[in-house]
Amino acid sequence: MKTMYLEFGKSKSKAVACLSSRVKEDPQKILTDSELQKYYSFKSQSAAKSFFLGRYCAKYAYSIASNCHTSLNKINIVNGIFGQPFFEGLPGFSTSISHCNNEGAAIVFEQKYLMGIDICSSEDAESIFLTFGKKDTNLALAWTMQEALSKAISTGITVPLEILSPHNIRKIYNQTFQSEYANFPQYQSIAWINDTHIMAICYPKNLVLNKVFTKSEGKSPTRLILIR
Repeated sequence: MKTMYLEFGKSKSKAVACLSSRVKEDPQKILTDSELQKYYSFKSQSAAKSFFLGRYCAKYAYSIASNCHTSLNKINIVNGIFGQPFFEGLPGFSTSISHCNNEGAAIVFEQKYLMGIDICSSEDAESIFLTFGKKDTNLALAWTMQEALSKAISTGITVPLEILSPHNIRKIYNQTFQSEYANFPQYQSIAWINDTHIMAICYPKNLVLNKVFTKSEGKSPTRLILIR
């Protein structure tokens, strides 16, 4: 499990994101009864694993963000009309979940600040290049960033893609990129590229993201970036 801590200066708000490719825990220790019912209903083992990873990341992030010590299988995540996830009966925090292939990711944030997360594997990025017919890293970045926005506004990809398109994508630190949105000036996104995936987080621009720390199991926290 990799955990990311995002600190916003202006509002002093915090968000927690988690990324995982495997979970050692028994699903019954993580999922509620209704979630278990859905988990066992998947015909594809990979779909069941993706569902499990996403829920695990969201609940783990929630336990950190809220300082809640409740068992994870007591935290129920349900879906809204657009399929957007939210914590049932737990006011104060919201979540956004993404998964692809063997990785799941989620971000938990204060309910009044809507955010979104999306993860795209290197394999998926290759298919995106083929779809667009041009091998350009910015295309995969743009795809991930627009998916993150679609989750922040809770619609998913149910609106024309051009409405969600990011612009002014720029490199700000090593393999870290930032963008804005022409049709949603209230938002911007930050994205990271590594050997296995691209991950983007969309967040309200007025929060002013200034610190991102990451911590992997068994390791000390590392500051990824200070945005000025």
